[in-house]
Amino acid sequence: MIITIAVCAIAEVARPLRFLNLPFGLWLIVAPWFFAGATGATLNDTVAGLVIIGLGLPRGRRSKEHYGSWDRYIV
Repeated sequence: MIITIAVCAIAEVARPLRFLNLPFGLWLIVAPWFFAGATGATLNDTVAGLVIIGLGLPRGRRSKEHYGSWDRYIV
């Protein structure tokens, strides 16, 4: 799911889709504490969740290209 959303968000017009990965990253961080017996995966899941959240946040500037009526939706 995370990869599918990331690939769809490659297009600049669809960049807001990257915010859909934030709940998945948050779930990876929180899930080990909800399920018993997941002690070995806690650190791995936390790091993976933080990486997914970090990559989903906007960085840099928007390109100088303009997309007509889509401009207001580009984040």
